[in-house]
Amino acid sequence: MAIGRSKKKKPMFVVFTLRVVEDEILIRPMSARYMHEKEATRDEEESAKIKE
Repeated sequence: MAIGRSKKKKPMFVVFTLRVVEDEILIRPMSARYMHEKEATRDEEESAKIKE
């Protein structure tokens, strides 16, 4: 799982798997969506706690 921002700076949540094929790591996206405002706010608050 990963949380980040799109090129337009909108918060996103992405789920993916990593696979090794012939010594190469491939990323397989499973789901990607924009986060709801409540989720994004909670994530920003949690990130601020970690940085302290």
